[in-house]
Amino acid sequence: MAQPHELVWQEAARTVLNGRFGEISESQVHQTWGDRVVVEATTSQFPAGVVLKASAEFSVRLEADTARRAKEAGIPAPAILAEGSDDRLPGRDWFVMSKASGQPWESVTQSDVQRAKTLDDIGHTFALLHSVKMRGYGPLTLKPDLSGHYPSWSSWLRAALLSWGQPLVHEGYLPSNFMSMTEDVLRALVSEIDNIPPSLLHGDLGDREVFVDPVSGAVTAIVDWGGALAGDPLYDFARFVAGGPADDERPALYRPGVKQAYAKYTGCAPAALETNTSYLYEMHNAVGNAFWCLREAPSWIEDLCAYAMSMVAKLSSGA
Repeated sequence: MAQPHELVWQEAARTVLNGRFGEISESQVHQTWGDRVVVEATTSQFPAGVVLKASAEFSVRLEADTARRAKEAGIPAPAILAEGSDDRLPGRDWFVMSKASGQPWESVTQSDVQRAKTLDDIGHTFALLHSVKMRGYGPLTLKPDLSGHYPSWSSWLRAALLSWGQPLVHEGYLPSNFMSMTEDVLRALVSEIDNIPPSLLHGDLGDREVFVDPVSGAVTAIVDWGGALAGDPLYDFARFVAGGPADDERPALYRPGVKQAYAKYTGCAPAALETNTSYLYEMHNAVGNAFWCLREAPSWIEDLCAYAMSMVAKLSSGA
């Protein structure tokens, strides 16, 4: 059940949409986590649908700019139609985008042929995205332009692990020496990972962020650019459909096809996509997911932390 403040956000979103895009005929509130609101509406001026997004947890202005950059690179990101501010919305700032065409991939039952088309298109999408070269590393900043906030890739990886890992250590989910263990791992890999030129990464691509044509399986839209990063392209593969529990079957089912397509479209050797950094990024992702679960899905935490430790063990043994 929506809380009173969430109802205020939803009504404010509808007011903005009604004032900017014409009378609303239908509206739908999307499921979100944390202090954010996403409202989709059909209006008199936009019968195909528009979506308003606002958040107190990250900059939606930054997300809108990232979506524009991705669209310029040939990625089917929704068009940004308007931006503004409203004190009644979380974070105050908002943007409105066109409704994504197609259907969320997670809601579509696919044949093998349709799935193969989807995975091929995602590999192509990653290839286009990673061709966008950036300055700086880690989460993006608007100033002086759309660039990474950190001076090196390892400095962001370390900062994120510290932010996510310390609460998990404090709660007893990770061992007390976890931070020193991961520091040893980062130190061993730093010369390798800090020589990687930064590319634009989606940072959180899953089957809710991919929209597809339910008939052909073709990717029709890529949404939710609020977690975008500048960094190593291999990090996007570790994050791909990997926002769930440790035993989630999707990564093993979908990643090979995406990597195969990526190698085809970029011309890289498939072996270049399977390195020790993959273990590092999977550990990083598991710790980030476990931290998120402290608030949203506590039952996943122990298995995610155990998986993270298994990746640390592989890296420590030089596997």
